[in-house]
Amino acid sequence: MSVLTLGLDYRGERLRASLDVGYQNVRFDQARPTITLTGDGVPDAPSNSINYAQRWAWSKLQSTYAVARVEYDLTENWMTYAAIGTSRDKEDGLYAGAKVNGAGIGAHSPLRTPYERDTVTGEIGLRGRFVTGSVGHQVNLGISALRSSNHSAYQFFASQNRDIFNPIDSPYPDRITLSGGDIDSPGKVDRSILRSIAVSDTLSFLDERILLTLGLRHQNLRYTAYDYTGQLHQTTTNRLLRHLLVLSSSHCKTYHSMPIISKA
Repeated sequence: MSVLTLGLDYRGERLRASLDVGYQNVRFDQARPTITLTGDGVPDAPSNSINYAQRWAWSKLQSTYAVARVEYDLTENWMTYAAIGTSRDKEDGLYAGAKVNGAGIGAHSPLRTPYERDTVTGEIGLRGRFVTGSVGHQVNLGISALRSSNHSAYQFFASQNRDIFNPIDSPYPDRITLSGGDIDSPGKVDRSILRSIAVSDTLSFLDERILLTLGLRHQNLRYTAYDYTGQLHQTTTNRLLRHLLVLSSSHCKTYHSMPIISKA
């Protein structure tokens, strides 16, 4: 297992900034797989001294990320902010999850399935406070976006007999019965794009003993799916306009949130 993280921060008179990056890489060999029951009977748990996993089973997880954020005070009461983040997650493995009956006897179908996910997200906004008469205001205007793509492929191999109480070493799977995509270079299977703009105002009354927050957000979500040959399969677009109302005092807090307009 390998883990590496780095965090940098800067705080000036008006400017504040931060950067966080990380990397993780872990591999599991012959880890106990999941067990699915084929009937009503439930077998006893195998002894901890028995590892019913196959010697050739393995899985590998890798994750890399970076997040940067900056804030700048325009005046004493107004500030602007921005942030951006990106991540790449990868998983690969040869798995042997088993289906067994109440006696712990059944079969497993080896599966190889690499998976990759790339994500980029960011936001930018303006935050400030002012007073109108006896009412204080804390306002925020923010715009955010996210883009995520998933890549995958799979290979199923011929089933092999399994006994979780008396495990035997099955031969390395080599006869593919079902497959999709390029196992060495997984293609894109779906993509999600999310865009959002939000505005809020927290009104304060009676020396901030009563606070009323009003908010409005417009959200657009676009989802695109591809088959394992890379051809477009489906595209869905949803738009949502939602409002938020929060009333709080020293004794209680009430929330109310619901969509105003929802359109596909």
